[in-house]
Amino acid sequence: MPVGAIVRQLLSKMRKLIPIVLAVAAVAAYVVYRVRAAHAPYSWSGTVEARTIEVGSRVGGRVQDVLVREG
Repeated sequence: MPVGAIVRQLLSKMRKLIPIVLAVAAVAAYVVYRVRAAHAPYSWSGTVEARTIEVGSRVGGRVQDVLVREG
């Protein structure tokens, strides 16, 4: 069998295989995207409204440390 015929057969098989490989890669990429999106934390933007409440202490004393920052 001449070399040219072998090359033509290989190219013919590769042309049939390329769309299948692309389809499998697209499905795999979609599955990876869906799995990652399912495990991602929710994030929203917007405004939070709250009431201000005055809190009084039942025991007198001084504040030694404030362990949180405003904001």
